[in-house]
Amino acid sequence: RVGQVAGEPALNSWLEKGLKEHETQAQAALYGWAMTDPKRAQDWFLNMGEVDEGMRLGLLSRVVGGISLKNPELLTGFVALLPEEDQIRTVGHSVWNFMQAGGIERTSAWVDEIQNGDWSPAMKKRSFDEVTKAVSKSVSSGAGVESSAKWFQDHRDSEFMTAGWIGSAAERHRLDFSVKGLDFLRETVDFPAM
Repeated sequence: RVGQVAGEPALNSWLEKGLKEHETQAQAALYGWAMTDPKRAQDWFLNMGEVDEGMRLGLLSRVVGGISLKNPELLTGFVALLPEEDQIRTVGHSVWNFMQAGGIERTSAWVDEIQNGDWSPAMKKRSFDEVTKAVSKSVSSGAGVESSAKWFQDHRDSEFMTAGWIGSAAERHRLDFSVKGLDFLRETVDFPAM
């Protein structure tokens, strides 16, 4: 709540006093601020100066979380400003939030934006793998089977979708597909032959 009301003043005060002593409050404040004023929160993060690496990564996670839940359109631009290592670190958290806030359709749009953009091969692969994992979990829970099947069908020719994927998905991603979900995918999706 502090971040939604007084994000910048609170964070600047804690930054002056030492963020480490106010780590939990600072992370919560940045998360709330990123949901209510994402542009200013991302600018603050990018310009906060030197802080402990663990603290910086915690704050990165919170700013990404707040932005991706409330303003996913802004997230891709923010992530593009980060060093490649941090871009890759943000993927799992971003995908989880996209699935929560916008479902498979929003998450798919984001991974397509990454796949078609000027991103490193590592970022493209990580984003595709994370979305594949998230979409697969929809199948494993028995929810979203039809939209998951559509996603797999639409992306079956991706360079990251390996031949025979459906047979090895549970092993690769340690997923326990529901029998109904797995059968539906096998019947619905025209996967490449092995």
